[in-house]
Amino acid sequence: MQLGIVDENELKRLLGRDLAQYKRDLLRLFGKGGYIRHSLDGPTGSPVASVALNFVSVHRGFWDMSEPGERALFAATADLIIAEPRFRIPSTFHFLVSADNPRNKMIHKIAAPAYQGRSFWPTFNVEFADRMLDSDEFSGDEIYRSCAQQILKDIRTATEIHGGYQELISEPGLKYRTWAYKGAVAHSWFPRFLSVWRRAYGTPLLHWND
Repeated sequence: MQLGIVDENELKRLLGRDLAQYKRDLLRLFGKGGYIRHSLDGPTGSPVASVALNFVSVHRGFWDMSEPGERALFAATADLIIAEPRFRIPSTFHFLVSADNPRNKMIHKIAAPAYQGRSFWPTFNVEFADRMLDSDEFSGDEIYRSCAQQILKDIRTATEIHGGYQELISEPGLKYRTWAYKGAVAHSWFPRFLSVWRRAYGTPLLHWND
């Protein structure tokens, strides 16, 4: 819509409702338990088994932290992830995509296990940190800033160790490599990481003129 590719009225016609109502309906459906479920498929299990880190997306596109109801849904989901050890590479603030591997296609199970679940994606973690900062900004409390800073600090460490900003990192904290697939170096996301770092710490990570 911002680029003028799709007209808002066309979306309203296809959805049968305006975008604000569509968003409220989505939140009501996926957040009816008080947190954001990753999927409506299958039986309702424990909350931790029903959430995934990619709920934090999309940058400048979905979450409105100025809305108390949305902020509460975000906080409830974030708190589930932060408190569950299975969501974290031990001794780090690297949050894995899910507590368990989701049901994958056979090719994922054979060729790239853990790709969609038991792996650490810097892209999701950067957005997780940024949404935390959004939440603190609108709540007026410093609830999540230290966690956001730790996420970014660990991403910096991993980037320096591995010699680049990895697409994803394996559950043991190593480069993601299988016999059929090797995680790429995702340079395109590094500027996003730098901008969120500056927001979290109040100072840039890199000084380009030095």
